[in-house]
Amino acid sequence: MNLTFDDVQVVIVIKIDYNEHLGEGYDPKVVPIIKDISFDGIHG
Repeated sequence: MNLTFDDVQVVIVIKIDYNEHLGEGYDPKVVPIIKDISFDGIHG
């Protein structure tokens, strides 16, 4: 799929602030693993 963005200031946001855990009883040491991400065919 090809994406084209016109008249935007921010096209892609990757948020890595994981201090926003939901609920109680979470393990604050748990960090999600993000891998194998690629972007292709994006025009802005």
